[in-house]
Amino acid sequence: FQARLLELWDEGDPSWFAGPCGQPEAEQPEPTWGCTFQPPGTSLGHEESITSCNGVFTFIHQGDGNVVLYDTRDHLFRSAGVSGGVNRGQFFGGISYFFTRRSAIQIPNNQLRGIFGYGNQQKPGLSAAFSFSYDVEHSLFQGSVAQVGYNTDCYGLSFELSQFNIGARKESRFRFAFSLKNVGSYGTLRRQERLF
Repeated sequence: FQARLLELWDEGDPSWFAGPCGQPEAEQPEPTWGCTFQPPGTSLGHEESITSCNGVFTFIHQGDGNVVLYDTRDHLFRSAGVSGGVNRGQFFGGISYFFTRRSAIQIPNNQLRGIFGYGNQQKPGLSAAFSFSYDVEHSLFQGSVAQVGYNTDCYGLSFELSQFNIGARKESRFRFAFSLKNVGSYGTLRRQERLF
């Protein structure tokens, strides 16, 4: 884990910084490793942590790879997530749940995300996948993507229908891609955006 820029505020006061964010305000103590500042280019290894100078927050890179922020003053989880996935032959799927509790600077949030599919880009024949993002707090589907593709030994054709709804912005779009082996592809659906 390597933080590029992370700032944590406690009741309107900066309490911890990570990354190339510059010098904290003059009344704050001089930044040192482990207290308000992580120098650029450094990393937080497994089972390592940094605690804010005021002792309110502890940022931990756990041995399982999760990065967790603990509130040591109120002894509450501010946020957490659980993810899982499975691959069985050409079938694959995964589901994740994330929540954030209300704080002085953040509204509560509950997210459920999933992906399910069959096939891959390399396999000849039909491939399909579906992903979604659901806001449990507001009972709202924030987004979904459905993709279908067909590959042969020399070409492939893929289609995608996606929609998202993030309050004031609601959109749907259709994208496609036609690929020729060892030549390239044409269309609006890029390789790195495919679900399978």
